[in-house]
This record gives sequence, C-alpha cells and structure tokens, in this order.
Amino acid sequence: MEKIKEIYQTYDYDMFQFMQGNRAINQKKLKRMLKRMKNLQDSGIMPFLLIRVTNTKKTNIYEILDGQHTYLVMKSLGLPINFYICKDEGINEVRIINSDMTNWNIWDYVVSNADTGNENYIKLLKLKETYSHFYQTELFVGLAINKYRDLKTVKKDIIKNGKFEFKNYYEVLKTLDQLSDFKFIQGAKYTDYLFIRAILYFISYKNYDHERMISQLRKYPNIVKATSIDEYIQILLKKYNYNKKQNEKLDWYKLQKQKEKVNSK
Repeated sequence: MEKIKEIYQTYDYDMFQFMQGNRAINQKKLKRMLKRMKNLQDSGIMPFLLIRVTNTKKTNIYEILDGQHTYLVMKSLGLPINFYICKDEGINEVRIINSDMTNWNIWDYVVSNADTGNENYIKLLKLKETYSHFYQTELFVGLAINKYRDLKTVKKDIIKNGKFEFKNYYEVLKTLDQLSDFKFIQGAKYTDYLFIRAILYFISYKNYDHERMISQLRKYPNIVKATSIDEYIQILLKKYNYNKKQNEKLDWYKLQKQKEKVNSK
C-alpha cells in the first residue's frame, strides 16, 4: 500500500475561491446534492475537493478545480471541507476532470470560455440569452460559422477547443431577428428546425424580400406543419408569390438551385 495524496480538512470556508472559467453553478444539481448530503452526514462519508494553490506576495490562493457544488453544500450545512492539493492544473485540465465525472454540455464550454474574457464566447452566450426562444444549439453555432449550412452538421468541437470565432456577428444578429419575425404564424412553429431551414434558404436568396414575406404571412398566418424542408418551401413560396407580378415572383427552380448551392458549402 502506498500513500498517494494527503487529504486536508478545514472549516475556514473563506480560504477558497472558484476558478475562473470553471462551469457555472447548476442550482438543480446543488439542491439534489444538498438533500443527499443531509442523509449522509452521519455516515462519516465525506466528499473532497481538488484544489490548486497559487502563491502571492501576501497570501496563498486556494482555487477549487473540481467540487464547486460540494463546497457550497458543505458550507451550507456547516460541515468541514475535505480537500487535496494538485500541483498546477489549469482550466483545460479542469474540463477533462469534470467531463469524466459529469459530462459538460456545449454551453458549459461556452460559459467557461466566456468567463476567461473571450469576446466571441461572451457574444455567443449573450445571443443564447437574448434569443432563448430558439432552443437548438446548432442554430447559434451554425449561423456564427456559416449561417446557411446544414445546422445538424455543425461540429461542436470548435466550441470545446476554445477556437470559436464569429464570421460576421452583426449578420448573425440580423438573421436571428428575421427568424424571430415569424413568431406570429399559426399551425407550424417558427422555432421548428425544418421551418428554420426553409426560411434560411429564402434569406440566402438575393431576390428575397423579407418585408413582403412577413406582410403576406400576416394576411395568411396559418401554415400547416410540414414533414420536410421542401414542403415548407412550397407552402411559403405560394404565400409569398400570391398576387405578385409574374416577373417579380420567386421561382421554385431557382430556390432549389440555391438550396443545392447552400448545401454544398
């Protein structure tokens, strides 16, 4: 048997700090852990934290690498903090540690990078908060990288590795505003993936008039829920072209060509 690590214990809760860039506190998880720990506190089973110590001129800083929720639970119950000290794990190592214990979702990575001051991630997080009615992660990331590609093919690794950058932030804002303009439609949902894809094909077409589309749909807001992108395109095209001069109508064939062009990107 070999001694690997020394476990320390303290009631000095103020000596610890959360590490910048670690995942945000999950309130549901916190409540669940609090309830569990109340049942376990008499058993002698106590979890521990991973700590990194940074030396400064005045004092040592004890950063929590892993165990933020545990720390808050133990503090709220007045229980001692058990911890062991790691040498120099940074935020990337913390992500690996946390991913092994509880998988980070894509927005954990966004929050983590935003907390380090990365402007692209800060903007991405703000978009999700502002346009929270759109629930698809791929929408925000896909529009940011290339707004007309197949959203489901968007690789999220670019978010995880910290190299995400907006191609054109203000163009993304404009597109999200345009997609939000359809919230009044009836029948189909404007947040439906297939509907969004259909609208993106219209938006990408140079002769598309967004104001006309919205005006026409306000007159005829009922849209049958479709089972394919092409079906939505046909429904929207019919409404868009209604009472429009022949030479000003959008052409189904040209829209299909545009769709092929977009999908080839």
